[in-house]
Formats: sequence, structure tokens, C-alpha cells
Amino acid sequence: PPPPPPTSPPPPPPPASICFSSSSSQTLLHYAEEEAAMMKETARENGQLKEELAAARAAEAAAEALARELEQRAVAAEEARSSADKRATQAAVNATQAMSELRALKAQQSPRVSDQEQQQQQQQQQQ
Repeated sequence: PPPPPPTSPPPPPPPASICFSSSSSQTLLHYAEEEAAMMKETARENGQLKEELAAARAAEAAAEALARELEQRAVAAEEARSSADKRATQAAVNATQAMSELRALKAQQSPRVSDQEQQQQQQQQQQ
């Protein structure tokens, strides 16, 4: 046997007629006005919150930019310190070499000075 035809849902009931008294209409109107006032207040608060959020996002972006700049400055400062350390080390090496050369020159000149003094002393003795 063929399957039974699909059954459609029953149609919705016809709308009931609603009758309100004058006092209940005023009460509903009062509630609707209160609801509208609350919605306006909520919308105003939402607007303020959006402004605060925008300001907070702008502050966050500024803070991130400042952090990046400070990080770049820190890197540059570290590079400058490292370079200064290298120059100071090289200056110390140069100073040590210069002192060694000076000592060597003095050592070479000391016997000559002594020779000159001896010659002067000999000349004075001869006179």
C-alpha cells in the first residue's frame, strides 16, 4: 500500500479579540512610557560606554607606541654602552702600549744620560 499522505499542522487559532478598559490602557501606556524612558537611558549609557571604550583604545594605542619607542631607546642605549665599553677597552690597551713604549724609551735613554754625565764629570775633572 502507498504511504499515507503527509499531514500538515493544524492552522493557528484565529486571534482573540482583546478589549481593554480605559484604565488598563492607561496602565499599559504608563508601562510603555517607562520602558521607553529606560531604553533611552540605556542607549545614553551605551553611548557613554562607547566613548569610554574609544578613549581607552586610544590610550592603549598611545601606550603601545610609547612602549615601542622606549624599547627602541633601550636597544640604542645598550648598543651605545657596548660601543663605549669597546672604546674604553681599546683606550686601556693603547695606554698600556704607550706606557710600555715610554718605559722602553726611558730605559734606552738612561744609559746615555749616564754616559753623558760621566763624560761631563770626566771633563770637569780634567779641568
